Amino acid sequence: MIKEYNPKLDYQFCKNLIIGSTNENETRLKQVYFGNEVPITNTEIKILKYKEAYEYLKYNINSTNIVSTINKVYEMLMHLKLTKEKEKLILHLLNYKNNELIYKNIIESNLFDEDIHFIPFVYNAKRFLNNDYPIIFYKDATELLNSYYKFGDTTEAFNIINNMKKQTEVQNIKHDLFNRNYVVTKLLKDKENLLLNYNVKSVYLVGSSSRDTMNVYSDIDIICILQNYKEDNKNYLTLLSYLGNLFSLHIDLKTGGDINDLDLNPNFKRDLFYVF
Repeated sequence: MIKEYNPKLDYQFCKNLIIGSTNENETRLKQVYFGNEVPITNTEIKILKYKEAYEYLKYNINSTNIVSTINKVYEMLMHLKLTKEKEKLILHLLNYKNNELIYKNIIESNLFDEDIHFIPFVYNAKRFLNNDYPIIFYKDATELLNSYYKFGDTTEAFNIINNMKKQTEVQNIKHDLFNRNYVVTKLLKDKENLLLNYNVKSVYLVGSSSRDTMNVYSDIDIICILQNYKEDNKNYLTLLSYLGNLFSLHIDLKTGGDINDLDLNPNFKRDLFYVF
């Protein structure tokens, strides 16, 4: 189990490595990442490729299958297999205790000049092996980091990677989101806006948030009853996006005209929690 791990880091890692810290088109990019939209642009296709490789790394890496897992991740990202030379280097470096030496030596080896986005995956492989949370690599900072290591300026390189660690630590702080009271309070505080601008007449929680058993891996299951369901449901994606931004987490949203008309499974009916 990765200690103190906020799953928002998974999306942030993939997104920031591709497009940096910009918020441009991020609402749609989140929807694609979480499977609510079909990818259209190259960036959207790429983030799903990164997600697949990243999740494979996270769930499969262990001390007995380092090379095979890293090789699979490389194949997912680059559509190539690692050369024996690269395999040998990675296996050697992942035995280092110092993560910064891993990154430094990969850059200085000149073996990965054409696939620099793969290097943060290797770096985080070591952190996963240590049961530590991953580090978010920001696109521009990563390119600068690689340049500094390339030209031997290890002091500036260390400053960059240390800053990225600090930024990641801030995003990884476990906050009050992971309990029902926080979710309910935030929805009640936003009640007027939901009523007036999204025509929501009542809200229910189901799943872990309704049972108050949320953890850092939970999303939020919300049911919104709409004033005029047939008309208002045309704005489903707008409401979904709004709630996602409100909590900065993946939202599983169901809508309807009346709670009794919804075809809910027995567990959802049992866990139903009325917010307003």
